[in-house]
Amino acid sequence: MAPLRSTLTFLACISLSLVGCDSNAEGQDSSQKRTNDSSAVTQDTEESQSIQELGLQPFADNSSHLCGYKDTQGKTVVEAIYDTCGPMSDGMAYVGVFLDDMREQYKIGYIDHLGKVAIPLENKVDNDWKFDVRDFNEGLAAQSKDDKWGYINKEGHVVIDYIYDTAGDFNGGVAVASSNDQKFGLIDKTGKAVIAFKYADISEFDNGFAVAKDSKTNKYGVIDNKGKVHGGFVWDDAGPFSEGLAAVATGQGESVKWGFVDETGSTVIKPTYDMVFVDMGGDSIGSIGGLFHDGVIDVYEETPNSFIVITIDKTGKELNKKVYDNMMSAFTD
Repeated sequence: MAPLRSTLTFLACISLSLVGCDSNAEGQDSSQKRTNDSSAVTQDTEESQSIQELGLQPFADNSSHLCGYKDTQGKTVVEAIYDTCGPMSDGMAYVGVFLDDMREQYKIGYIDHLGKVAIPLENKVDNDWKFDVRDFNEGLAAQSKDDKWGYINKEGHVVIDYIYDTAGDFNGGVAVASSNDQKFGLIDKTGKAVIAFKYADISEFDNGFAVAKDSKTNKYGVIDNKGKVHGGFVWDDAGPFSEGLAAVATGQGESVKWGFVDETGSTVIKPTYDMVFVDMGGDSIGSIGGLFHDGVIDVYEETPNSFIVITIDKTGKELNKKVYDNMMSAFTD
């Protein structure tokens, strides 16, 4: 089955390895090294500087195994005092410190575009493979509490209560969420249902369109952010939209073939490929691939003796082809 949401959950120490996920080298009590106030911000940072001027990016201090933020000139704006540092998104970035020396939980908060703590580090998040802390989008961020999801604003106030089993990021004023009965729908920024909770799954929306799975037929089709269905529910599997196209499949198991449809649900590239997503198995989490980048995508064919990687454009034209002995060698080349 293809992943309908392109924002996958990753193993914490893999996804955060570039920004200080490792434990402290000397085993110091993390609570003694970090603080929830803005004292970590370099004093000569001027509040008049805009988001674009600072362009804060997380960095890792290799000696302390902690992380902070630098501006576009490489100047340290936030000292390396955190155990985890997220990317700057919508003028905010999540930061976290370990709750205690056991390092089983983080305390998570957010800094603003100037590097100052905007939301105190108070939300507890488990440090395991389910690590899931969200970026801000359109002024709101999804947040979990007691295994339920809601949304907070940039002041840290809960604006949509913790009532959902899952909650996506806002895009175009709407977000995908699921209810207690595992039905998916679409909500606005007040929590009002724009699309009723009736689907078995819905991908994240891209440019106002998404792929949904019909609860009755288990078939996939294209919907827009008003709930209109485009082209019907006719596909056996599907992936999320990227650059105006979504991967769709016919058949099951070894007979499955993949192609692509546009936002009207019309077939643009006929289903002829064995795979567009690759599940590496083992300790890997989620699938890779399935999304267009700069107008191209890799698709895959598999034979008893080879694994073939084919790069195609949005018309289906094959631009490059490489043959490998097996799948593993294709991704370790």
